[in-house]
Amino acid sequence: AFQVDSTDLEFTAAADFESKSSYSVTVEVNDPSVGSDPDDSQTFTLSINDVNEAPTIAGLPETDTTDEDQDIILDSFAVRDAESAPTDLTVTGSSENADLVPTGNIEVTQPGEQGGPSLAVEPSADSNGTADIAITVEDPGGKSTEETLILEIQPVNDAPVVEANERLTVEEGGTAVIQAAPLSAPDPDTPAGRSSLEAQAAPSNGPGPGQRG
Repeated sequence: AFQVDSTDLEFTAAADFESKSSYSVTVEVNDPSVGSDPDDSQTFTLSINDVNEAPTIAGLPETDTTDEDQDIILDSFAVRDAESAPTDLTVTGSSENADLVPTGNIEVTQPGEQGGPSLAVEPSADSNGTADIAITVEDPGGKSTEETLILEIQPVNDAPVVEANERLTVEEGGTAVIQAAPLSAPDPDTPAGRSSLEAQAAPSNGPGPGQRG
């Protein structure tokens, strides 16, 4: 950890208070022409001052994937700090894509709590794409570290939904044409006007499609 360069005593190790907080150093001087060996020595203590180091996040993958309309738990990471216990650290989560994953839809379980640290992420309904999820850990001294995970949300084909439509009444023996305009069966995955409608049941009175009265 020490070396002499001419008349300088150099400390060559990386100072780390948590690993070693002090060193006992003895400096000796010797003149070969003088009988004693060494001629003189002096011992002193080199103390390492403790400074607050930023906490770390370990084990966080670069990406994670879930299907559309499916929540996901991000719990494959750990948080550590040289000066503080994990239970004294604070974890937060945020999203850079508020339309896909609103930050308010990220629920954090803190270190020391059951299942913590973890983030429960709820994507917006019927939405897919990618969102950068930033995870930040802060120690009691205000030092913090941020890591980012790319969350990929895969599209899923959703079934269309038949909404309440207008009631149609026809006099006995009469006919009527059901126009498409008052019918509504939206599909979040299909552009408007590209869905098809088909009658699947006979009317409550009278023959249905292709039936004889």
